[in-house]
Order: sequence, then structure tokens, then C-alpha cells
Amino acid sequence: MTVRPISPLLKRLGPAAADYAVQRSIGSVDDPYAALGERGREFCRQDTLAHVDILDVALQFGSNEAFCQYALWLGKVLEARGLPGGHLAASLRHLGEFFTGELAEGERQDVMRIVEAGIRALAGGWAAPEYALEPADEGGESRQLAETLVRGDALHANALLLEWSQADWLPAVVQRIVRPAMGRIGWWWQQGRISVAEEHLATEIAHRAVDNAFTRAERKPRRQRTVLLACVEGNRHALGLRTVADAFDLDGWTAYNLGADVPLATLPRMIAAFQPELVGLSVSMTQQLPAARQAIEAIREMRPTRPIRVMLGGLASNSLQEAWQWLGADLAAPDGVRAIEAA
Repeated sequence: MTVRPISPLLKRLGPAAADYAVQRSIGSVDDPYAALGERGREFCRQDTLAHVDILDVALQFGSNEAFCQYALWLGKVLEARGLPGGHLAASLRHLGEFFTGELAEGERQDVMRIVEAGIRALAGGWAAPEYALEPADEGGESRQLAETLVRGDALHANALLLEWSQADWLPAVVQRIVRPAMGRIGWWWQQGRISVAEEHLATEIAHRAVDNAFTRAERKPRRQRTVLLACVEGNRHALGLRTVADAFDLDGWTAYNLGADVPLATLPRMIAAFQPELVGLSVSMTQQLPAARQAIEAIREMRPTRPIRVMLGGLASNSLQEAWQWLGADLAAPDGVRAIEAA
């Protein structure tokens, strides 16, 4: 796939596009933000700026899917908060109207193709992405863990992780229980059942519980293999990356975890210092795909003493199955168990 260069014009027009959408939406008969006054105007404006960010990424990669998934997810979030389903489609139409009058013919056609695909998706043309739906829970364990985390019960969360990791290898427990539990907590937030603060508390307790189980987990013999892992610049969701690093460590690899929001400028220097055979990059949101592409390009420009493979993971990679190919990575994996298998 040929990836288009970043469109500085689209980004530059974002604030004006948001102002246009606010003007068209605020005060209309079906305006869901009217009762909120100035706060409503700002909510509408911030939503539209986010639309432009995703539209820019979708345009770069020529991906209707990236934009449609975003629209379907946001539509469910807004509906759960009592905003009518047609509001988002109207906002996208306003966005299309604005760009139709501002862009040159070729880029205008590309932008409208993506915007119209998002509107069709909202009308029922696409299935919602997995992360916008309630996670499956066959054994009930992931729901039990999710409820424990949201209650803030760190002692019980620690006990559960230790119990489950005694019966199964910890990376498999993370894959089967912890990962869907965190997905359920995210879904609860989408549904308006919990606050951002409750989600943050749950995530922090999950970090600690996984760390606690890791110190007691079974380890395989050491291998002469090295992996370096990092969340791309802008990605602050590091729990998934930590569990992948733990999986490699328990599998006998030397694993260097750089954690959240790693600046692009520092990544090649760390790779040169540690000389890994595999670099894993985590991308949690669609807006971070360009940062991942820049990171991979920087890695390819290096002259390592041995070949380096690049693996992509994170929610944006998992939901957009071709993302790793768009970005020039060598492989992708959704969790630690499958990352080890692929490596």
C-alpha cells in the first residue's frame, strides 16, 4: 500500500472546520448540546477536532475502515450518554461541507469518500469494532476481575492473579482473563457506567497485581534473544505493553521495556545501546499510527550490526488488521502469548 504524506492543509483547517460544525449544529432543533450552553459548544468543537485528526490518518493510509471504526465507536459512546444517534452523522456531514469548499479537487474527493463511508457505517453499513462491544466472558473470571478492579480492591485482585497464575502460565492468564477484563472496564466507561477516575484506579491496581504475580511466576531457561518494547510517542496506555514485556521475560528473553509515550528522538539511541533482534511498538489509538510509522522509518534508517524485526501491537493495531503492513512493520501480535509465538 502506498501511504500518502501528511496533509498539513487538513490539519491547518481543523480549527476552522470545528468552528463551522459548531455554528451549523448549535441552535438547531436537534442540537443535543443546547442545554449545556458554552460548555456544549466546546464539547461539539472538541469532537469535531477529533474527527479531523482521524480523518487525516485515514486519508494518509487510504483507509475507510480506520474512520468507520472510529465513527461507530464514538457513536456508541455518545448514544450511551443520551445523545441522539443522528447527531454524529450530522456533524460528519458538516465536516464534509466545510472541506468541500476548502480543498482542491483530488483531495476533496478523497476526503469525501472517507466521510461518506463513516456516515454509511453509522447508518448500519458496518459492524462495530470489537472494542466498542461488550467483551465475551465464557468462564466469568474476567468479569470477576473487572468488578474487583473497579471496586478498588487491590488485595483481592492480587489474590486472584496469584491463584490463576499458579494454575496456568501467567502470560496465558493475562491473555485469557486480564486482557478481556480491561476491555470490559473500557466498555463500562464507554457505556457511562464508570468514570474516567474509576477506570484509572482499576488500571493502576491491575498494573500492581500483574507485577505482583510476575515476581512469583514460572520462568523458562534464559535464551540468547533480546526484545525492546515501547509505546509510540503519544501513547500513554502501557499496561498491555508491560504484560508483553513480562511474557518475553518469562519465556527466557532479555526484555527491555521503555514504557509509555517514548519520544521518537530517543528510540534509535536505545535500540543502538541494547541491540535487540526484535522491537515491539504499541499503538493504542488510531491517531498514533503516524507516530508509529515515523518510529519504524527511523529504525529502518539505522545500520544495526544484525537485522532488526519490528512488531506492532496495541488496540489500534489489533482492530485494524492491515495496520502493521501500512506502517512497514514485519509482524503484529495482540498479546504476549501470540507475540512469543510469532517471534
